[in-house]
Amino acid sequence: MSLLIKGFSKQEVIEIDEIARIVKRIPRKHLLGLTAIVFDPSYVYQRSYVEYKPINYRAAGIYAKSPLDHILIHKFKDKSDFTHILLHEVGHHVYTNIITPKQRKLWVTKIYPSIVMPSEYAKKNASEGFSECYAFKTKEISLLLGNL
Repeated sequence: MSLLIKGFSKQEVIEIDEIARIVKRIPRKHLLGLTAIVFDPSYVYQRSYVEYKPINYRAAGIYAKSPLDHILIHKFKDKSDFTHILLHEVGHHVYTNIITPKQRKLWVTKIYPSIVMPSEYAKKNASEGFSECYAFKTKEISLLLGNL
């Protein structure tokens, strides 16, 4: 599996080695099909390569399927914020590509409506709820194991 990590030399908050360590802690099968993680603070990559739709300049990151499955990270305050944004966007990838339609339906119809969400943003919709739960749980497990 090859995953491009690009553009992070434009910032001084987190080293590329740290990003690689975080990515290595994510279950490999959750990254299948993901081609790149790009730091795009000026939204140039998003405007140039992502399907045309209005850009939400408040978003800290996005997961996009076009032209290839990739994650764009636009801004983050510190390493913890970066980690959460990255894991949240990986959560969108998992929700869209890794879990089965049957699992997604179970999440949307049974699990999402019945559990306490870990953040206010998670209450927005089932996809955001899944991605926030993924980010919080992956981070908790990694912290518990001393991996992040």
